[in-house]
Amino acid sequence: MRVVKRLAIASMLLAVASFPLGAAEREAPLQEGAAQAVSEAECVIGPRNQQNIDVWKDPSLTRSGIVLPDGKVALPMVGEIIAAGKTVA
Repeated sequence: MRVVKRLAIASMLLAVASFPLGAAEREAPLQEGAAQAVSEAECVIGPRNQQNIDVWKDPSLTRSGIVLPDGKVALPMVGEIIAAGKTVA
């Protein structure tokens, strides 16, 4: 009798667990004016953007910084590069 009772309780728990929990699991509809994901090809660099610049095979040259108000980024061994208006891809 105990085994049957345990099996009944276990099957009820499995049945209840398979149902969604309600509004928390449903996706919220996108609100008007909400920010949407932008692909890398559509992202254009502008002044005051945070940039991470990785140099392949030379981690000592890897830098993180902000694009200057004139749209340039300063890198060691290269100097200033115009980044504003370019895409990240």
